[in-house]
Formats: sequence, structure tokens, C-alpha cells
Amino acid sequence: MKIAIDLDSTINSSRDSIDILSALSRLLCPVHTVLVLTDREPNSEQDIAVELDLLGIDYNQIIITNNKAQFVKNNNIAFFLENEIY
Repeated sequence: MKIAIDLDSTINSSRDSIDILSALSRLLCPVHTVLVLTDREPNSEQDIAVELDLLGIDYNQIIITNNKAQFVKNNNIAFFLENEIY
């Protein structure tokens, strides 16, 4: 199953969200594909990877897109955790 989690204002919205999503990502990553989606600057994956490592978030891939809803729709994402309504 593909699971996508938004980074800004979702993963990093609070210490509680970081703790919960860190634990959840550790459980999910070994058996599912966990994608971290963000609308940050293109080619900033390395900086994002460092941040996710510091936050303790496990993931399979970082996706930078300015249209997360369309990405989710086009890529058979089964579950999308996001702070905005689309």
C-alpha cells in the first residue's frame, strides 16, 4: 500500500505530531511505501532528508510537488495525511 504524508504543518506541526508520525512511520515503512510530500523548493530533497532524519521520520521517498492532490490521485495513494482540505 502507498501512504503519503505531508511534511509542512502536518508532520512538523507540533511535538506531538512528530512523535506520533515518527512511531507510525517506523511501523509502516517496512511493509508499505511511505512517501513524504511537500511543496518546497525543487531539488531540496537532501535538506528535507536531513530534517526528516532529525525528526525521526522513516520514509521510502520524498516527493516535491506543487499539486499534492493530483499526485495522490495519479499515483494510487491509498492513504494521504494532510493538513489542508482539497
